[in-house]
Parts: sequence; structure tokens; C-alpha cells
Amino acid sequence: MEEKTTNGSIPQSEQLGKPIEGLFGGKLADVYEMLQTTTDNAALIEILFVPETLDTLNELEADNPGGYMQIRLACQSKKIPVGKLEAAMAARKKAVERAQAEEAAKQRRQQFYTVQGGMDLPLPAGCAIPAGYHAEPGKTAKIDPEMGPITIAPAGLAILERFCDIDTERTHVQIGAWFPGAKAWHTVDVPRQTIANTTQIVGIADFDFPINTLNAKSVVEYLAQFETKNRQAIPTQQTSGHLGWQVSHGRALGFLAGPKTWIGLTPGEDVRFLPTNPGDGQVVEGFTSAGDVDAWIHEVGLPILCYPKAAVGLLASFAVPLLKVLHHPNFVVDYAGLTSQGKTTAQRVAGGVWGNVDESEPERNVIQSWNVTQVGASEMGRILSGLPLIMDDSKTARNAQSVAETLYLVTNGKGRSKGAKDGGMKAAPTVKTILISSGEKPITRFTQDGGIRTRVLLVEGSPFGAVDDASRQMVQALMNACVDHYGVAGPAFMKWVMDHLADGWKGWTQDYRAAKERYTRQAKTAGKGRLMAHRAFLETAGTLVGQALPDMASGIQTLLQSPDWDALWTDMTAQAGDPLDAQLAMEQLGSWMQAHIELFEGQRSPESFAPSEWLGKWDDKGIAVFHHAVDRQLQEWGYDPQAIVAQWRAKGWLRLGEGRYLNPKITIMGQRGHNAYVLSDAGKTIALASSESTTWDDDAEVVRQDQEDMAYPF
Repeated sequence: MEEKTTNGSIPQSEQLGKPIEGLFGGKLADVYEMLQTTTDNAALIEILFVPETLDTLNELEADNPGGYMQIRLACQSKKIPVGKLEAAMAARKKAVERAQAEEAAKQRRQQFYTVQGGMDLPLPAGCAIPAGYHAEPGKTAKIDPEMGPITIAPAGLAILERFCDIDTERTHVQIGAWFPGAKAWHTVDVPRQTIANTTQIVGIADFDFPINTLNAKSVVEYLAQFETKNRQAIPTQQTSGHLGWQVSHGRALGFLAGPKTWIGLTPGEDVRFLPTNPGDGQVVEGFTSAGDVDAWIHEVGLPILCYPKAAVGLLASFAVPLLKVLHHPNFVVDYAGLTSQGKTTAQRVAGGVWGNVDESEPERNVIQSWNVTQVGASEMGRILSGLPLIMDDSKTARNAQSVAETLYLVTNGKGRSKGAKDGGMKAAPTVKTILISSGEKPITRFTQDGGIRTRVLLVEGSPFGAVDDASRQMVQALMNACVDHYGVAGPAFMKWVMDHLADGWKGWTQDYRAAKERYTRQAKTAGKGRLMAHRAFLETAGTLVGQALPDMASGIQTLLQSPDWDALWTDMTAQAGDPLDAQLAMEQLGSWMQAHIELFEGQRSPESFAPSEWLGKWDDKGIAVFHHAVDRQLQEWGYDPQAIVAQWRAKGWLRLGEGRYLNPKITIMGQRGHNAYVLSDAGKTIALASSESTTWDDDAEVVRQDQEDMAYPF
């Protein structure tokens, strides 16, 4: 029987170059038949764009270009969008390659073992027991030429996997012991030096391994022989001791959004989190996921965008991975105010982007406590570098110094250098993060470093507006949603970033720099300019979040264009002109003086009080307050009296004395020579709020946009 033709002269199989059925079965032949005979383009498009057809077309293009060209011409004759079809083919091909690479990595992780030499001890594929030894479930023995097998351990021992840290290049190994009657390997991961040292290897006895001082030397010798024989066959896994961006020799491999959440930048790359000690594992345990990203968007993400103060923390949480991409410095978001105003809820919303925030599970929670040592805070920052560091309730901190040190670490991106016991210097911990803190008083009150103020976004008051029944119900609904859906939005955002990083980073950087230039030009001081640079960064990040999660795009743009958003930044940048809280301290002093006005000569008579209770003199000529009284109050309020008074003098809020005296000598209750601080007219204006508040800008320099060439971040 003659083969049917589609154009009356050339058989179909000849048109395609090779028999379609022989290559791909009848499905492609059916598609070609439809291309030649049907007029239903909608049906054709539906068939052509399904994954199975796209896979077949990709195979045809690779193996039979002539046949593929016939299909392409037929599509063009039917006015089917060939460009979109080939774009879909390319996307499908990339997806298949990525899936294949991920499956290969998964298989490597699953450690398929094979039986060697007829023994029933499962070893990693390609591995074998070294010559001169015998191993089986329940026994590892050294073979003596005269005495035969001599047992060195009552379990089959083997090296199952090697772990290489991409940062330090130090190696760990996984040791396995197969006990009699066991159905799986009993394993422990240890530094490689442990199996090379007869003293250290005894330590793994704590993990129920059959090693002691009597057999330690024999076990070390056996494992050394095992590693030498199987070095190329033992599976090797790249590891890291921290989450966030994973970079090896300047090349970005991907992003660890959690100990088990790997987002690769290049197909086939895989990095696993390997804690240095159990405490490290506890820090990252909360970075896991539950629920659905769409539900999170509608139940958490969109509602929170209606509250600018709370939204600052949300955008900051998303933005942390972009610090490295856009070359933006670390900074702090500080929620300060009375209890039960929603500060912790705002933190939970921010933390829920990346992990668990259920307060009933403190052992696996992304929100950390301020009740931590300086070393502990430093290690948390290092381990979570690339993800937000969220710390709740600063009043629980051990002391002000521990808070100040954490601020130093975060805002500088690097801890203080320290000497090593054996000489030289210890490697200082480095971090790339945004600290999202909460407390009853501003975090800047824990330090006298005025430069910190321009790196802290102070969000005061309730993040959710009025504290009433309606807001409490809304907050409770948010908290319930955060418990049900967490750790899904951040990884979804990072997958989008990975897919678009190579082509998009330059445009993102240009947008960020343009916004930074615009905002810093509006600022009147260097300090305000630095704070406004954070606004440019968060808004750029917010725009990218809207592109990655399209259902949030409209809400984010509405937020960024709202008057309330502008007003919030006006409030947050107002602090930059008073880096040591000098104005706030003077205002507090004024309130305190008015509350104790009867203890000032010239107001009410203080004769009824003991001289030790007098506070100073207050009359038409001015206000003078005793040194000891002011210093005592400043210290009670949490200030450094010496630093605050120095600022008051520099601002002209205190009158200066004559000659070598910093302060004027005054007469109080008929006695001359009292040491007191005397307020100037400007000082009285601030203290008594008798006129409009003055903005005290010491630095009129306007921050300029840096002009360095853009460089790929990795």
C-alpha cells in the first residue's frame, strides 16, 4: 500500500527527513497531520504547548533538524506564533535540565550503597574494604597472615561521605558503624582530624561508637587505609557553616534559605548546612517552612502593607539577601514603644518571611532573644549572614554593653578583631544582615556612639495604629496566619532572584542608585542622607518583591506612594540631627525641672526643704541647675552625662563661665560660688518648649552618590 501524502507528491516520512513514528511514536505524526488538515488553531496551540509535545519538539530539533524545520514551516503556514512556541521550548528545555540536575544531586545525597566482594556490608558505590582488612555487619577485623582475622571493632566501620566547607576549605567526614542486627548505618559527622588522631577519635564514643583507648590506634589505621583506597569513590558534599549566600572562590553557588532549603544559582551545584556545633544547629532550626505562599500573600503580606510602620520590617526582611547584590550597608530596624502595642507582631510578620515564628515553639523559632552573651550574638550574626537577625525585647539584654557590641557588629558588618592564644589574630566574624529589634526604649539609648543613629531606622509607637479592639482582632488574625503559613515567601522570592540575577542585577543597581541619588539630594545633612539611602534600598527591594510575587505588586506600590509612608520617613530621619539624644535629654530635663519647680530659688520658697534637696535657681535672669542634680538625672535616664553635657555646650544651650571656668559661678540662697549648669536662651527654648522646636544639624554636608563603576556582586 502506498504511503499517504500531505501535498499530493512527497510522502510525509520523506518530508520530515526520518520516519516520525520511528523516532517519537505516533504523537508527532498526529500533530503534523493536524497541522496539514485542521483549521482549529486553538486546538493545535493547546497540543503544541503541552510539556510532552515541547519535549518531543526539542528532541526533534536536536536529532532531526530537517524534520523540525517541516514542523516549523507548517506552524508558520497556520499562523501559529512560532516565536512563542520556541520560547516555550527553550523554557521547557531549561526546566528539564534543572530537574535532571536536581535529581542527580538528590541521588548523590541519598548515598546509594552497593555490596562489595560478596560481603553484606553496604558501602558507598565504588568503595571497597582495603586490602588486609575484613568488614561485615557486626565486625571489622585486620587479617593477620598467621593468626587470621583479628577483630578491631565490634561493628562494620566505613567512611561514608566527605564534607568540604566552601569558606574554610576544612573537611569533615561521616563515619558509619553497622552493628549486628542493625538495618542501617549508625553515623556521626566529625572533623577529618578526629579520625587521624588516636586521642580525638575516642571522643566519638559519646555518640555510641565502639571506640576506646584500647582499639583507637587500630581504628585510626583502618580508616586511613579505607580513605586512601576509596578517596575518589567516597561521595563529597559541599557544605557551609552559615545560611545565606554561598560563594566559593568569588563564584556564587546559590543561597541557603534554611538548613534544608537550597536555592541553586547554577544547576548541579548543591551546598548543605553543616553546623560547627549543636548550638549552631539550634540557631537555624526555625528556618523551615509550612503552608502556602498564596495564602501567606493574602492573609499576611497584603494586610500588613496597609500599615507603613509594620511594612518597614516586612520589606527589610525580604531585602536582606539584596544587601550583597546592591552593595548596600547593614542597618537596623528598631521597633520601640510600650508593651502590647504590636512590636513583636511586626517582628513575627518579618520573621515569617523566612521561617517559623510560633511563640509556642521557642526551640525552633527565627526570632531570637536579646538575653544572649556578646559572643552568642556575634555567632548568630555570622550563622544567619544573608538573612535577617531578629531580636526581641532589648530590656532582657544582660547589659547595655552587650547591646552596644551587637549594634557595632551589625552596623560595621564585622566584629572586633581579637588576638589568638597561640599568637596572631583571630578571624573576626563578618555579617551581612539587617537587625530587626524591639524594646521599650530606642536601641540607640544603649550606646553613646552617635554614628549608630544614622544606621538605625527608629519606628516608635504602635506599628498598627490605634490600640483598640479592632486592631487587636486584626493583629490576632495576622498572628494566626503567621503560624499556619511561614518560610514560603522568602524562598519564593529568592528563586525568582536566582532566575533573573544574571540579566537583572545591573538594572536593579541602576534603579537603586537613582533612588538613592534622588533621596539623598533632598536631605539637608549627611546623617539624614544616610537614612534616606536606606529608604531607596527598601523601596528598590519592595519593587522586586512585587515582580517576584505579582499578587503583592499593587499593594507595595500603593504603600510606597502613600502620604503615610512619606510621613514615616520624615519622622525616622528627624533623629539624624540629634545623634546623641541631646535634644531629647534637654526636653526631659525641662519636664523634670517643671515637676520640681518648688525646689528652685525664685519660684516657690525652698526654705522648708533641706539644703541638700535644693535644685538651683530660676528667676527672670535665667535658670541654673546644680551639677550633681543634672548628672544624677541624666544617668537615671540612661544617658552618659559627660557626653550629653558636652553636646549641650557645643550647641550653645549652656552659658560658659569666665576664664578657666566652664560654667558661671552663681549665688543661691545668699551663698556665692555654687557649681551649676546655666541654660542659655536657646537651651531654655528647648527645655521649656516655649517656641517651635529647632532642628540642630551639625553637619551640613549633603551625601553624594558614589561614582564607582558597577561590579557584579559575586
